This record gives sequence, C-alpha cells and structure tokens, in this order.
Amino acid sequence: MAQAAAGYEYLINVSVWLAVDLVLASRLAQQLILESASEDDIEADLDELRAAAALRRSTATG
Repeated sequence: MAQAAAGYEYLINVSVWLAVDLVLASRLAQQLILESASEDDIEADLDELRAAAALRRSTATG
C-alpha cells in the first residue's frame, strides 16, 4: 500500500512540474490532461512551432 501511495504522489509531482514547464515556462502547450481518454497518465498537445524552436535551442546548446 505504501508503494502505491508513493507512486501516486510521484505522479502528482511530475504532473505539476510538467504542467508548469509546458504551459507556463516554455509555453509549448495550452493545456495538460491528466488520465486522458487514451489511458495515458498525462497528455499534452504541443505547439509544433514552439516545440521545434525549443528543440533547436536545446540541441545547439547541449
């Protein structure tokens, strides 16, 4: 039971940080859906132009 609770807490933490990054910081998505209809834990539709620009920046600096 403790492992299940820890896994659930981890999912909440990851979801919050991912939402902050994708929606607020990098503005790559307008919304995030938790437990979507596709049964994935988390789902986001990325803005393709911004995502491509972010990928170019990360590969150029990394």
